[in-house]
Amino acid sequence: MSTEQPPHPRVSPGRGLRVLSVHGVPVYVSPFAPIFALLVAQSAVAIADNRLPGLPQSRIYVLVAAVAIGFLASLILHELGHALVAQRLKFDVHSVTIFGFAGFTEYKPEARTPRSAFYVSVSGPLDYQLIGVVATGIYAVVPADTVGGVVLFELAFINLALGVFNLAPGLPLDGGHVLQAAVWRATGNKTRATRVAAYVGFVVAALLGLWALTLDTFGASLITLLLAVWLGTSAFTSLRQLEVRSRLPGLSAGSLARPALPVDGTVPLAEALRRAQEAGASALVAVDSRGEPVALMNGAAADATPADRRPWVTLASVSRPVTDELRVDAATGGEDLLGLLQTRPATEYLVVGADGHPVGVLAAVDLVARLDPQAARRMAGRR
Repeated sequence: MSTEQPPHPRVSPGRGLRVLSVHGVPVYVSPFAPIFALLVAQSAVAIADNRLPGLPQSRIYVLVAAVAIGFLASLILHELGHALVAQRLKFDVHSVTIFGFAGFTEYKPEARTPRSAFYVSVSGPLDYQLIGVVATGIYAVVPADTVGGVVLFELAFINLALGVFNLAPGLPLDGGHVLQAAVWRATGNKTRATRVAAYVGFVVAALLGLWALTLDTFGASLITLLLAVWLGTSAFTSLRQLEVRSRLPGLSAGSLARPALPVDGTVPLAEALRRAQEAGASALVAVDSRGEPVALMNGAAADATPADRRPWVTLASVSRPVTDELRVDAATGGEDLLGLLQTRPATEYLVVGADGHPVGVLAAVDLVARLDPQAARRMAGRR
Protein backbone atom coordinates (compact mmCIF):
# COMPACT_ATOMS: atom_id res chain seq x y z
CA MET A 1 0.00 0.00 0.00
CA SER A 2 1.37 3.42 -0.92
CA THR A 3 2.40 5.71 1.92
CA GLU A 4 2.69 8.82 -0.22
CA GLN A 5 0.90 11.87 1.13
CA PRO A 6 -1.77 13.42 -1.10
CA PRO A 7 -0.43 16.49 -2.92
CA HIS A 8 -1.31 19.89 -1.56
CA PRO A 9 -3.98 21.65 -3.65
CA ARG A 10 -2.69 24.09 -6.25
CA VAL A 11 -5.39 26.57 -5.23
CA SER A 12 -6.68 26.61 -1.66
CA PRO A 13 -9.85 28.55 -0.73
CA GLY A 14 -8.99 31.21 1.83
CA ARG A 15 -5.26 30.88 1.13
CA GLY A 16 -4.67 31.44 -2.57
CA LEU A 17 -2.21 29.97 -5.06
CA ARG A 18 0.44 27.47 -3.99
CA VAL A 19 3.74 28.78 -5.37
CA LEU A 20 6.16 26.26 -3.84
CA SER A 21 6.73 23.73 -1.07
CA VAL A 22 9.71 23.68 1.31
CA HIS A 23 10.38 20.66 3.53
CA GLY A 24 6.85 19.49 2.81
CA VAL A 25 5.33 22.85 3.79
CA PRO A 26 3.15 24.39 1.05
CA VAL A 27 3.52 28.15 0.54
CA TYR A 28 0.39 29.96 -0.62
CA VAL A 29 0.11 33.54 -1.90
CA SER A 30 -3.29 35.23 -1.65
CA PRO A 31 -4.59 37.45 -4.48
CA PHE A 32 -4.19 40.52 -2.25
CA ALA A 33 -0.47 40.01 -1.66
CA PRO A 34 0.74 41.11 -5.14
CA ILE A 35 -1.51 44.17 -4.99
CA PHE A 36 -0.04 45.27 -1.69
CA ALA A 37 3.47 44.45 -2.93
CA LEU A 38 2.97 46.77 -5.92
CA LEU A 39 1.75 49.54 -3.59
CA VAL A 40 4.89 49.15 -1.48
CA ALA A 41 7.08 49.07 -4.59
CA GLN A 42 5.74 52.44 -5.74
CA SER A 43 8.06 54.08 -3.21
CA ALA A 44 10.98 53.11 -5.45
CA VAL A 45 9.70 55.43 -8.21
CA ALA A 46 10.61 58.56 -6.25
CA ILE A 47 14.14 57.24 -5.66
CA ALA A 48 14.49 56.43 -9.37
CA ASP A 49 13.31 59.94 -10.34
CA ASN A 50 16.02 61.39 -8.12
CA ARG A 51 18.89 59.08 -9.09
CA LEU A 52 17.92 58.20 -12.67
CA PRO A 53 16.21 61.25 -14.22
CA GLY A 54 14.73 60.56 -17.62
CA LEU A 55 14.42 56.81 -17.03
CA PRO A 56 12.06 55.35 -19.69
CA GLN A 57 8.62 54.33 -18.48
CA SER A 58 9.25 50.72 -19.48
CA ARG A 59 12.30 50.59 -17.18
CA ILE A 60 10.23 52.08 -14.35
CA TYR A 61 7.75 49.22 -14.75
CA VAL A 62 10.65 46.76 -14.54
CA LEU A 63 11.93 48.55 -11.42
CA VAL A 64 8.54 48.43 -9.66
CA ALA A 65 8.00 44.78 -10.62
CA ALA A 66 11.46 43.80 -9.32
CA VAL A 67 10.88 45.51 -5.96
CA ALA A 68 7.40 43.97 -5.66
CA ILE A 69 8.74 40.47 -6.38
CA GLY A 70 11.62 41.02 -3.96
CA PHE A 71 9.18 42.18 -1.28
CA LEU A 72 6.99 39.09 -1.75
CA ALA A 73 10.11 36.90 -1.59
CA SER A 74 11.08 38.59 1.68
CA LEU A 75 7.64 37.86 3.16
CA ILE A 76 7.92 34.22 2.11
CA LEU A 77 11.42 33.85 3.58
CA HIS A 78 10.24 35.50 6.78
CA GLU A 79 7.41 33.00 7.21
CA LEU A 80 9.63 30.09 6.22
CA GLY A 81 11.90 31.15 9.06
CA HIS A 82 9.00 30.56 11.45
CA ALA A 83 8.04 27.32 9.70
CA LEU A 84 11.48 25.72 9.70
CA VAL A 85 12.17 26.62 13.32
CA ALA A 86 8.76 25.21 14.26
CA GLN A 87 9.62 22.00 12.40
CA ARG A 88 12.94 21.88 14.21
CA LEU A 89 11.05 22.07 17.50
CA LYS A 90 8.88 19.11 16.41
CA PHE A 91 5.74 21.07 15.59
CA ASP A 92 3.55 19.86 12.73
CA VAL A 93 3.68 22.72 10.21
CA HIS A 94 0.64 22.70 7.90
CA SER A 95 1.21 25.67 5.61
CA VAL A 96 2.55 29.17 5.04
CA THR A 97 0.20 31.82 3.63
CA ILE A 98 1.15 35.30 2.43
CA PHE A 99 -1.67 37.82 2.75
CA GLY A 100 -1.78 41.49 1.80
CA PHE A 101 0.08 42.95 4.76
CA ALA A 102 1.89 39.96 6.17
CA GLY A 103 1.96 36.19 6.36
CA PHE A 104 0.80 33.40 8.60
CA THR A 105 2.46 30.10 9.47
CA GLU A 106 -0.02 27.43 10.56
CA TYR A 107 1.33 24.76 12.87
CA LYS A 108 0.05 22.39 15.53
CA PRO A 109 -0.07 22.08 18.45
CA GLU A 110 0.27 25.49 20.03
CA ALA A 111 3.49 26.20 21.88
CA ARG A 112 3.44 24.49 25.27
CA THR A 113 6.32 26.44 26.78
CA PRO A 114 7.46 30.09 26.69
CA ARG A 115 10.82 29.00 25.30
CA SER A 116 9.42 27.29 22.19
CA ALA A 117 7.04 30.23 21.63
CA PHE A 118 9.98 32.64 21.83
CA TYR A 119 12.14 30.71 19.36
CA VAL A 120 9.39 30.40 16.76
CA SER A 121 8.44 34.10 17.10
CA VAL A 122 11.90 35.66 17.00
CA SER A 123 13.08 33.67 13.96
CA GLY A 124 11.01 35.72 11.48
CA PRO A 125 12.36 39.20 12.30
CA LEU A 126 15.90 37.80 12.27
CA ASP A 127 15.26 36.65 8.70
CA TYR A 128 14.26 40.19 7.72
CA GLN A 129 17.44 41.54 9.26
CA LEU A 130 19.57 38.92 7.50
CA ILE A 131 17.98 39.69 4.13
CA GLY A 132 18.47 43.41 4.75
CA VAL A 133 22.15 42.95 5.63
CA VAL A 134 22.76 40.79 2.54
CA ALA A 135 20.99 43.31 0.28
CA THR A 136 23.03 46.14 1.87
CA GLY A 137 26.26 44.24 1.26
CA ILE A 138 25.44 43.68 -2.43
CA TYR A 139 24.28 47.28 -2.79
CA ALA A 140 27.68 48.45 -1.55
CA VAL A 141 29.39 46.99 -4.63
CA VAL A 142 26.72 47.86 -7.22
CA PRO A 143 26.58 51.32 -8.82
CA ALA A 144 23.90 53.33 -7.05
CA ASP A 145 22.75 55.12 -10.23
CA THR A 146 21.42 51.96 -11.89
CA VAL A 147 18.07 50.18 -11.79
CA GLY A 148 19.72 47.32 -9.91
CA GLY A 149 21.18 49.74 -7.39
CA VAL A 150 17.76 51.29 -6.71
CA VAL A 151 16.15 47.85 -6.35
CA LEU A 152 18.81 46.71 -3.87
CA PHE A 153 18.59 49.94 -1.88
CA GLU A 154 14.82 49.65 -1.66
CA LEU A 155 14.87 45.97 -0.63
CA ALA A 156 17.61 46.59 1.95
CA PHE A 157 15.62 49.45 3.48
CA ILE A 158 12.30 47.55 3.44
CA ASN A 159 13.74 44.44 5.10
CA LEU A 160 15.71 46.29 7.76
CA ALA A 161 12.64 48.43 8.52
CA LEU A 162 10.36 45.38 8.67
CA GLY A 163 12.84 43.61 10.93
CA VAL A 164 12.69 46.48 13.41
CA PHE A 165 8.95 47.10 13.07
CA ASN A 166 8.09 43.43 13.44
CA LEU A 167 9.74 43.42 16.84
CA ALA A 168 7.33 46.09 18.14
CA PRO A 169 5.94 44.58 21.38
CA GLY A 170 2.28 44.08 20.49
CA LEU A 171 0.16 41.31 18.99
CA PRO A 172 -0.10 40.20 16.24
CA LEU A 173 3.47 41.25 15.45
CA ASP A 174 6.29 38.86 16.20
CA GLY A 175 7.48 41.26 18.86
CA GLY A 176 4.07 40.85 20.49
CA HIS A 177 4.57 37.09 20.58
CA VAL A 178 8.04 37.62 22.05
CA LEU A 179 6.48 39.86 24.73
CA GLN A 180 3.81 37.23 25.31
CA ALA A 181 6.51 34.58 25.81
CA ALA A 182 8.40 36.83 28.23
CA VAL A 183 5.34 37.63 30.36
CA TRP A 184 4.33 33.97 30.23
CA ARG A 185 7.76 32.97 31.51
CA ALA A 186 7.68 35.62 34.25
CA THR A 187 4.14 34.95 35.49
CA GLY A 188 3.55 31.35 34.48
CA ASN A 189 0.17 32.46 33.11
CA LYS A 190 -0.27 32.26 29.34
CA THR A 191 -3.71 33.87 29.42
CA ARG A 192 -2.43 36.94 31.23
CA ALA A 193 0.55 37.12 28.88
CA THR A 194 -1.72 37.07 25.82
CA ARG A 195 -3.94 39.78 27.25
CA VAL A 196 -0.95 42.04 28.00
CA ALA A 197 0.50 41.57 24.50
CA ALA A 198 -2.89 42.26 22.88
CA TYR A 199 -3.41 45.51 24.80
CA VAL A 200 0.10 46.63 23.88
CA GLY A 201 -0.91 45.81 20.28
CA PHE A 202 -3.71 48.40 20.55
CA VAL A 203 -1.15 50.98 21.69
CA VAL A 204 1.18 50.18 18.80
CA ALA A 205 -1.72 50.42 16.33
CA ALA A 206 -2.79 53.80 17.75
CA LEU A 207 0.74 55.22 17.60
CA LEU A 208 1.14 53.97 14.03
CA GLY A 209 -2.16 55.56 13.05
CA LEU A 210 -1.12 58.91 14.53
CA TRP A 211 2.21 58.74 12.73
CA ALA A 212 0.41 58.01 9.44
CA LEU A 213 -1.43 61.31 9.75
CA THR A 214 1.86 63.21 9.86
CA LEU A 215 3.24 61.74 6.61
CA ASP A 216 3.45 64.06 3.63
CA THR A 217 2.60 61.65 0.82
CA PHE A 218 -0.88 60.19 0.37
CA GLY A 219 0.32 56.74 -0.64
CA ALA A 220 2.58 56.27 2.37
CA SER A 221 -0.08 57.67 4.69
CA LEU A 222 -2.75 55.32 3.30
CA ILE A 223 -0.58 52.21 3.56
CA THR A 224 0.45 53.09 7.10
CA LEU A 225 -3.17 53.72 8.12
CA LEU A 226 -4.24 50.39 6.65
CA LEU A 227 -1.44 48.70 8.53
CA ALA A 228 -2.57 50.39 11.77
CA VAL A 229 -6.16 49.21 11.20
CA TRP A 230 -4.93 45.67 10.57
CA LEU A 231 -2.87 45.72 13.76
CA GLY A 232 -5.80 47.00 15.81
CA THR A 233 -8.31 44.49 14.46
CA SER A 234 -5.82 41.63 14.87
CA ALA A 235 -5.20 42.62 18.49
CA PHE A 236 -8.96 42.63 19.05
CA THR A 237 -9.19 39.17 17.45
CA SER A 238 -6.52 37.92 19.86
CA LEU A 239 -8.61 39.09 22.81
CA ARG A 240 -11.72 37.57 21.27
CA GLN A 241 -10.01 34.20 20.86
CA LEU A 242 -8.76 34.45 24.44
CA GLU A 243 -12.35 34.96 25.63
CA VAL A 244 -13.46 31.88 23.70
CA ARG A 245 -10.66 29.73 25.11
CA SER A 246 -11.46 30.85 28.65
CA ARG A 247 -14.76 28.95 28.31
CA LEU A 248 -13.08 25.65 27.42
CA PRO A 249 -12.29 24.32 30.92
CA GLY A 250 -15.04 22.01 32.12
CA LEU A 251 -16.42 21.31 28.65
CA SER A 252 -16.30 17.75 27.32
CA ALA A 253 -17.91 15.82 24.53
CA GLY A 254 -19.81 13.74 27.06
CA SER A 255 -21.26 16.75 28.90
CA LEU A 256 -22.39 18.35 25.63
CA ALA A 257 -23.77 15.19 23.99
CA ARG A 258 -27.43 15.19 23.07
CA PRO A 259 -29.56 12.17 24.02
CA ALA A 260 -29.73 10.05 20.88
CA LEU A 261 -32.30 7.45 19.87
CA PRO A 262 -31.06 4.45 17.85
CA VAL A 263 -33.41 3.74 14.94
CA ASP A 264 -33.17 1.33 12.03
CA GLY A 265 -31.85 3.28 9.05
CA THR A 266 -34.63 1.93 6.80
CA VAL A 267 -37.36 3.55 8.91
CA PRO A 268 -39.06 6.55 7.24
CA LEU A 269 -37.76 9.90 8.44
CA ALA A 270 -41.19 11.00 9.66
CA GLU A 271 -41.54 7.89 11.84
CA ALA A 272 -37.97 8.27 13.17
CA LEU A 273 -38.63 11.89 14.15
CA ARG A 274 -41.90 10.87 15.83
CA ARG A 275 -40.11 8.23 17.88
CA ALA A 276 -37.40 10.69 18.89
CA GLN A 277 -40.00 13.23 20.04
CA GLU A 278 -41.83 10.56 22.00
CA ALA A 279 -38.60 9.38 23.66
CA GLY A 280 -37.41 12.92 24.42
CA ALA A 281 -34.31 12.47 22.25
CA SER A 282 -32.89 15.39 20.27
CA ALA A 283 -30.68 13.32 17.94
CA LEU A 284 -31.05 10.19 15.86
CA VAL A 285 -28.55 7.44 15.14
CA ALA A 286 -29.24 5.07 12.25
CA VAL A 287 -28.38 1.48 13.22
CA ASP A 288 -28.07 -1.75 11.26
CA SER A 289 -29.85 -5.07 11.90
CA ARG A 290 -27.42 -5.83 14.77
CA GLY A 291 -28.08 -2.49 16.46
CA GLU A 292 -24.65 -1.10 15.55
CA PRO A 293 -24.52 2.66 14.72
CA VAL A 294 -23.86 3.16 11.03
CA ALA A 295 -24.91 6.77 10.39
CA LEU A 296 -25.80 10.04 12.12
CA MET A 297 -28.83 12.03 11.06
CA ASN A 298 -27.74 15.29 9.50
CA GLY A 299 -29.92 17.94 11.13
CA ALA A 300 -29.62 20.36 8.21
CA ALA A 301 -30.59 17.66 5.69
CA ALA A 302 -33.56 16.58 7.82
CA ASP A 303 -34.75 20.17 8.25
CA ALA A 304 -34.48 20.73 4.50
CA THR A 305 -36.72 17.74 3.74
CA PRO A 306 -40.32 18.97 3.26
CA ALA A 307 -42.84 17.54 5.73
CA ASP A 308 -44.86 15.88 2.96
CA ARG A 309 -41.72 14.04 1.78
CA ARG A 310 -40.61 12.74 5.17
CA PRO A 311 -42.87 9.64 5.15
CA TRP A 312 -41.27 8.62 1.84
CA VAL A 313 -37.56 9.03 2.60
CA THR A 314 -35.59 6.87 4.99
CA LEU A 315 -33.58 8.02 7.97
CA ALA A 316 -30.43 6.68 6.29
CA SER A 317 -30.98 8.95 3.27
CA VAL A 318 -30.54 12.09 5.43
CA SER A 319 -27.73 10.65 7.53
CA ARG A 320 -23.96 10.72 7.30
CA PRO A 321 -22.05 7.41 7.60
CA VAL A 322 -20.23 7.01 10.91
CA THR A 323 -16.49 6.92 10.25
CA ASP A 324 -13.56 7.10 12.65
CA GLU A 325 -13.44 10.83 11.90
CA LEU A 326 -16.91 11.22 13.40
CA ARG A 327 -16.25 9.22 16.57
CA VAL A 328 -15.17 11.15 19.63
CA ASP A 329 -14.46 9.90 23.13
CA ALA A 330 -16.80 11.25 25.79
CA ALA A 331 -13.81 12.33 27.89
CA THR A 332 -12.43 14.59 25.13
CA GLY A 333 -12.46 18.15 26.42
CA GLY A 334 -10.72 21.54 26.55
CA GLU A 335 -8.28 22.36 23.76
CA ASP A 336 -8.69 18.86 22.31
CA LEU A 337 -12.41 19.45 21.89
CA LEU A 338 -11.78 22.77 20.13
CA GLY A 339 -9.23 21.08 17.91
CA LEU A 340 -11.93 18.59 16.92
CA LEU A 341 -13.88 21.31 15.13
CA GLN A 342 -10.75 22.62 13.45
CA THR A 343 -9.23 19.36 12.23
CA ARG A 344 -12.36 17.23 11.72
CA PRO A 345 -15.14 19.67 10.81
CA ALA A 346 -18.62 18.16 10.82
CA THR A 347 -22.13 19.05 11.98
CA GLU A 348 -22.55 15.99 14.25
CA TYR A 349 -20.25 13.52 15.98
CA LEU A 350 -20.96 10.16 17.62
CA VAL A 351 -19.88 10.32 21.28
CA VAL A 352 -18.68 6.99 22.66
CA GLY A 353 -17.82 5.96 26.20
CA ALA A 354 -14.71 4.23 27.47
CA ASP A 355 -16.25 0.88 26.51
CA GLY A 356 -16.78 2.05 22.93
CA HIS A 357 -20.57 2.13 23.19
CA PRO A 358 -22.48 5.24 21.99
CA VAL A 359 -23.55 7.66 24.71
CA GLY A 360 -25.02 10.42 22.52
CA VAL A 361 -24.45 12.81 19.65
CA LEU A 362 -22.36 15.97 19.81
CA ALA A 363 -23.77 18.71 17.58
CA ALA A 364 -21.11 21.21 16.53
CA VAL A 365 -23.55 24.07 17.05
CA ASP A 366 -23.87 23.11 20.75
CA LEU A 367 -20.11 23.38 21.28
CA VAL A 368 -19.93 26.66 19.37
CA ALA A 369 -22.88 27.99 21.43
CA ARG A 370 -20.90 27.46 24.64
CA LEU A 371 -17.78 29.08 23.21
CA ASP A 372 -19.20 31.83 20.99
CA PRO A 373 -22.99 32.40 21.14
CA GLN A 374 -22.95 34.87 18.23
CA ALA A 375 -21.22 32.37 15.95
CA ALA A 376 -23.72 29.70 17.02
CA ARG A 377 -26.65 31.93 16.05
CA ARG A 378 -25.07 32.45 12.63
CA MET A 379 -24.64 28.68 12.23
CA ALA A 380 -28.27 28.08 13.22
CA GLY A 381 -29.41 30.78 10.80
CA ARG A 382 -27.75 28.98 7.90
CA ARG A 383 -29.60 25.73 8.63
